[in-house]
Amino acid sequence: MGIVPHRFAMEIPEAGIVIDEPVSTSPETVTFTPTVIGSHEFYCRNKLLFFKGHDEKGMKDILEVVP
Repeated sequence: MGIVPHRFAMEIPEAGIVIDEPVSTSPETVTFTPTVIGSHEFYCRNKLLFFKGHDEKGMKDILEVVP
């Protein structure tokens, strides 16, 4: 059985945040400071040929930045 890789992606260019990091079985830390208030989506950007992308299958959520 193969392993399907995943990625952690978040794009908030107006805040200078563009993250696209692979997800592994080892814990890792991604540090950023959101400077734009609002709802910002993060998701897995991977997709297998001819199939729906991981984000389309629900691998996404919202980061709420409040004042």
